[in-house]
Amino acid sequence: MKVCLIANPVSGRGKAARWTHFLEKELKARQHVVRLFFTTPNPQDLAQFTPDLAPDERVVVIGGDGTFNLVINHLHHPHPLIFLGLGTANVLRVEYRQPNKPRQVIDFLERGHLFPAPCGSINGSRKFAMMWSCGLDGAILASIHQKSKNRFGKLAIALRGVACLLSYPFYQAEIETDSDNAKGEFMLVSCINHYGGPFRVFGPKQTDKPLKIMSARISSRWQMLLFFLNLFMGRAARRAQNAIWSADWARIRCEQVPGQVDGDAFSCAELRIEPCPDPIFFLVLDKA
Repeated sequence: MKVCLIANPVSGRGKAARWTHFLEKELKARQHVVRLFFTTPNPQDLAQFTPDLAPDERVVVIGGDGTFNLVINHLHHPHPLIFLGLGTANVLRVEYRQPNKPRQVIDFLERGHLFPAPCGSINGSRKFAMMWSCGLDGAILASIHQKSKNRFGKLAIALRGVACLLSYPFYQAEIETDSDNAKGEFMLVSCINHYGGPFRVFGPKQTDKPLKIMSARISSRWQMLLFFLNLFMGRAARRAQNAIWSADWARIRCEQVPGQVDGDAFSCAELRIEPCPDPIFFLVLDKA
């Protein structure tokens, strides 16, 4: 079996590098063909590496959700994927029941089966495996230093969250879809059910179309705090001021609203979001 290990060496306070070398040693001992790639601050380094991957090569991504997003935007074939999450939220690990220890990765590689996972596309170019959103979370991710995020994880995000909450200007975005339209101070377009880690936002009623949408009207800092508390407790769908639906496409105008994609800051004045025509494929041990 051919296996490529793609890792962000600073994820998990350097744990990603140690786990990668451990996996390399264990897989080679099992007679698998293994090669490594450590990501760098320059995405072009990965762009030059991925064309050499064989179509049947299995890819293990070791890092955070942002590292996984970087990888899927540079792959040229539908490689079987495994995500070993060492980031802050690791939403994909929860959504698709991915391994959390390096020894489990070996079981996934040798006994796992393919599970097709939907992904989205922003303006026809940027893929995402999880979500796009705009609002306070985008402001937090735009203001936090990556080194602080790598070193302190959720604590760094929580501290920046308090600072941003006290100064956030409540800009409004507009969303138009084939199903409904809305305005709001927070918007979420997602391919998955979870947000921020283990927090489930969407249920079976929001899965009849590929994109899951949430729009929230928020007019005060107290309302913003309550909104995110409810979001993290899985109660956001019950709040009357939150609209939730599914759609085949979405067009968003958010000129002043900070945004994020798969856990990394990403702002754009106008976006068109559609499902990608082809899924990505996770290796899983049971039904995700």
